[in-house]
Amino acid sequence: MRKLNALIFCCLLVFSTSGPSEAEIERAGEALVLLRNAEGDRLTRFSSMHGTAQYRAASVAAASGARVVRTFGALSEAADEVFVLVRAEGRTTEQLIASLRTNDNVLAASPNRRVCAAGKVPGDPFFGRLWGMADIDAPLAWLETTGDAAIHVAVLDTGIASGHEDLGANVDAARSRNYLSALDSYEDDMGHGTHVSGIIGAIGDNGKGVAGVNWKVRIIACKVLNAYGEGSSAEIVQAIDDLLAMLGSDPGMKIAAVNLSLGGYADQAPEDMKALSVEWRAYKVLDDTNRTLIVVAAGNEGLEVGRPAPFDDPLKLGRFRKGDYCYPASFVGLKNMVVVGAVGRNGSAASFSNWSQTKVDVVAPGVDIYSTTPPGVLPPHRLIPYGLYEADSGTSMAAPHVAGAAGLLVSKYPSVGADAIKAAILNGAKAGVNPVAAPYDNKGPYRNANPGGQKLSAHGLLNLKGSLDWLSAHHHQFPAPGPAPKPGPTPQPGPAPEPGPNPQPDPDPWPSPLPDPKPLPEPPPPSSPQGPGARSGGGGCDAGVANFWLAGAVLLPAAIWRRREGAQARRAS
Repeated sequence: MRKLNALIFCCLLVFSTSGPSEAEIERAGEALVLLRNAEGDRLTRFSSMHGTAQYRAASVAAASGARVVRTFGALSEAADEVFVLVRAEGRTTEQLIASLRTNDNVLAASPNRRVCAAGKVPGDPFFGRLWGMADIDAPLAWLETTGDAAIHVAVLDTGIASGHEDLGANVDAARSRNYLSALDSYEDDMGHGTHVSGIIGAIGDNGKGVAGVNWKVRIIACKVLNAYGEGSSAEIVQAIDDLLAMLGSDPGMKIAAVNLSLGGYADQAPEDMKALSVEWRAYKVLDDTNRTLIVVAAGNEGLEVGRPAPFDDPLKLGRFRKGDYCYPASFVGLKNMVVVGAVGRNGSAASFSNWSQTKVDVVAPGVDIYSTTPPGVLPPHRLIPYGLYEADSGTSMAAPHVAGAAGLLVSKYPSVGADAIKAAILNGAKAGVNPVAAPYDNKGPYRNANPGGQKLSAHGLLNLKGSLDWLSAHHHQFPAPGPAPKPGPTPQPGPAPEPGPNPQPDPDPWPSPLPDPKPLPEPPPPSSPQGPGARSGGGGCDAGVANFWLAGAVLLPAAIWRRREGAQARRAS
């Protein structure tokens, strides 16, 4: 099986002539590992990171010439299996994975891969530019609720401009975090995360700028992508681990949605991912809580979700190869995940949007979307600093409309779980606004990409008022979700086991900061339904507003390894 070298899927397209090499796609010598728990033991967050469980993890790592650099305690507790990140000096990732596969205690192992960025009218001066809010009937929904500051939405992205005039008051500073380094700052040094967050929760009716889907909401900014829009699998898994810990420590906490406008491609089929991917298992543990909706951008390559790409990347940038699948949009077995495609004004098909009449759940506005940006920030892909507000395009912009909708629905019906919120979003959508997918206007290699004339999505355009109405009629049919798994009081640590010849885990559980990867060159913009002046194919800005093409979405693939006979990997339906 070939190496997963298409992981730089629609990252940022910038003004350099150099790009990341194949070796930069994953952290060399690092692997995410899922370990079998000792029979009869019940893991807690504490016990997974100390005592026998950690000693066994260190021994497994040492047997492959590696050391444990991070343990994901909340995931380990919830799954009763040990999630760790290991690192081997002087070994390639392939050598490390091959060695780990031979250990009966290893249930799954994946490279630590890089990921990148995918009624009532308020009195805000730029509200007239927010055509998407009108198309999803947000003003009618705002007559019933404009949000609740007790509701949270987590945004896994490039951070957030915490001092922004139209967004800062809605940032949950105490829970936001930088996952790329030991620095406390989760400030956005690239722009993508602030734009996404503004769609979800820019303050409404304050006489400034724009209005988000929620006027009142608490945004947890999880900075997992750097100034180039790149991060790794480990940062995503760590952020999920922290969100699980928040839910576990506070049964009343409401994280209505997790927004993932990021992702990548892999040549492994969805059922293989479900069986053997460490990343999929992390998503599954969060999914099983039924306390948060997982909102995923479909991707910006004009490909069918859940099916292998029929050709290599026509832009010759290595975003994907023939036979690749987009992830996490193609993940299966996650009942509370919503995959979001993009449409333009008046429900027109966005030519860049990935599509599927069965795998993409809904579409939302994703062309020329005006939102907040980090003022004064000059990231590597721009020639001039950001102002306070700009327009952008991509499924990265469509997904936060849905994540914001989840927050708004939970503010009105706080006792329901993620299953009810998903049902409301799907059943409340406008089925009549669901155009036939026209990938890159059916030109060039895309001319036969949609021979069956499939529509962009299964349910049509997100409709806030319709979803509120549906939930009003059906919320009593859904039981309230239980708290995140809490197996009981944490036991006091016993005496440390007698040390053997294998080394103990690294006392510093944090990997070194992610080095800045080389940026990608900017290709000629493909044609799109917005006319020759728009450059929306890669999830980027309108040409008249900014000078970069931002490709936004999908997520982390995982290498599939052959399971040893008798190894029992946990599978969840």
